[in-house]
Amino acid sequence: MVETRTVVAVSAASAAIAIAGYIVYFDYKRRNDPEFRKKLRKEKKKAAKNAKEVETETPPVPGRSPEELKELLAKIGAEPLPTLPAEREKYFMEHVGIGEQMLLRGPAFEVPAALAFYRALRAYPAPMEIIVIFQNTLPPQIFALVMQLTSLDVELEGDSEAEAETKADNMSEPEVVSAAQSEPGAESPPEIVPEPGTKDSTEAQDLSYAEVAGKAAESEPEPTPAQGSEPPVPESHQEPAPEPESTGPRDPAAVPLGSDSDDDTRSDVHSETDSYHQTKQRAEGYYDVFPPKNMNVKIVNVPVKDKSGKPAESDGKPILRSALVSAKEIKAGDVIYMEKAIVAVLDFDLQNLRTHCTHCLRRVDVPISVPDDPLDASYCSKECQTVSKIHSQNVLFGLDPPVPPNPDEPEKPKSEAELVERRKSQEEFVEILRKAGATRALLVARFIASMVAEQSAKLGAAINPSSKNSSPADLFGLPEPEGDPAAYSFYDHVERLKYLEILETPIELEEVNALKKVMRNAMEGLEEFVGDRYPLLKGKLAYNVIGVAFGSGRDDKPPVTVRPEDIERTRTPHGTSRQTGSAFYRVSSYLAHSCTPNVAPSFHTGTSDLHLVANEDIPEGTELTMAYVDVNQGPTETRLEARRRRRQELARGWRFACECPRCLKEVEEGILNEDKNTEGNDAAKEENLELGPEAKLEDAVRRYETG
Repeated sequence: MVETRTVVAVSAASAAIAIAGYIVYFDYKRRNDPEFRKKLRKEKKKAAKNAKEVETETPPVPGRSPEELKELLAKIGAEPLPTLPAEREKYFMEHVGIGEQMLLRGPAFEVPAALAFYRALRAYPAPMEIIVIFQNTLPPQIFALVMQLTSLDVELEGDSEAEAETKADNMSEPEVVSAAQSEPGAESPPEIVPEPGTKDSTEAQDLSYAEVAGKAAESEPEPTPAQGSEPPVPESHQEPAPEPESTGPRDPAAVPLGSDSDDDTRSDVHSETDSYHQTKQRAEGYYDVFPPKNMNVKIVNVPVKDKSGKPAESDGKPILRSALVSAKEIKAGDVIYMEKAIVAVLDFDLQNLRTHCTHCLRRVDVPISVPDDPLDASYCSKECQTVSKIHSQNVLFGLDPPVPPNPDEPEKPKSEAELVERRKSQEEFVEILRKAGATRALLVARFIASMVAEQSAKLGAAINPSSKNSSPADLFGLPEPEGDPAAYSFYDHVERLKYLEILETPIELEEVNALKKVMRNAMEGLEEFVGDRYPLLKGKLAYNVIGVAFGSGRDDKPPVTVRPEDIERTRTPHGTSRQTGSAFYRVSSYLAHSCTPNVAPSFHTGTSDLHLVANEDIPEGTELTMAYVDVNQGPTETRLEARRRRRQELARGWRFACECPRCLKEVEEGILNEDKNTEGNDAAKEENLELGPEAKLEDAVRRYETG
């Protein structure tokens, strides 16, 4: 017998992967955009109408009465849905699995099975899509019951709205106004907006993407904490969020499988308590399972220190930050861990020359070229070519379908005109990248495409657990949390990283619009992620990307033609001007800067594989630090000039004034008074660095910081 979960998963493959890239966008819009919520309600009513039609065509199913079903629906309605995209996806697959197990128990469990499938339907972003899939995969009587539940749910909503309208009709105007203002979730009264050009208008225009998103979130009440809704505890001084209140008991169908007792006699309260503790444990336990222990490091919260070396405080609480520390004693010269890049790109001058592998960045004498590739991709081996295509190259610069074909529901092939349009958008995007000589946009694009590939791999693993080839760990070779590999999504690892605010410029807008076209022509809907999350994701890459330099780096990079503050900088002790390319890493992104680093990234294998090497003996529990810039004194530099250069690069690239032991010791030694005769009053200018907005954490992460 083919498992229902497998059939549903296979049937839903195309739809599920298609929304993987912009599921974060869906979640954000659902919570913050009233018009988007109206659209969802309309789609739900459309689904209910479809359910009514199915009910008239399908014989009634023996089971519980409509009144009993309404009671069960009320309980389900009290269960908050997960808000994190990865948890919503996991919730969907779990309840499909529960429904499958209930079906195997026989006719007596058809109602619990239908309730499980209905829960899965609630979590799916596009109800009509999953209804069609259920219609083709579920037994007719189960599908009819799911449709009956959908119809009853809409009726209950309609009854609630009618009751509210009747109550409002009997209220006086002041009572109506008071009730509207006190109602949780009610929209705020319209504000008086200043005319364009006034101070308030200017301030609104200057808001960053993150600040705008934060204000949008503040306009609505906080969603009820649910499974997956608590982000993990990161670094700073924010007050811990209050514990979520206990929700109503769950329906028996949601009780974990394996119990011998009857559904109606199970302890709903116990089940809900277990769910809450699992949610809390997941939120707070991320750094207990990541990084994996075999990497010999762990991430902990450490206090931020002020210039005097004392712990900094805010409102009487210590300010904390996430730090990568050694999990054991390490000797000088030891390789602490090896880490593969999430995504990597060559500097554009090398990409155009085709002298290095587009995927692993290895230098090649006889490259494997890809005909008609807009990026002029070349590879050192067939393996790199295949992996690159699976990860991102095909989505961004290929013409094959971006989602593996579903033999049960074959997709209509793209027309010649559609393929021509897809290729044209790719060529336009590459032209913009080459004109700017920038690589961050390509890193963002590769990350989004890789996220889709990872979701596809997870789905494959869910469908066929015995297939090792379909697991995300095998596909990417990235460090994964210990335990359940599906517990955290591709984006979960990035969400916890700091970011720089990215200002919109004409070049930036041109870049974004071009990438949107590429994504839309590759996969309908994927461009939405580019629109809302692009600045934030690009800001994370700007802060965390590491420069890949082989040996001591190259000396043939073309000179920059932009202002020093506009240079794309990466973390590399050799300096960005000597790198071969840029790469983004899950664990190494947590390395802090120091002008006297105790570790250094090494790329001695000639690829983007990062080997973290100890510069000195490191005791267990010591924070690991690398140099983000070249901290050595050049042959023509004075000590003060070398200090000024490195600190200016840090301020321009990462927007902080370094206060590492070396920088503080130099001040104590009177370095600012050196070269007084030649420097004059300029000697102290470097202490007044223009830092700009400092690196930030996402609001969703900050909300659960401790300190």
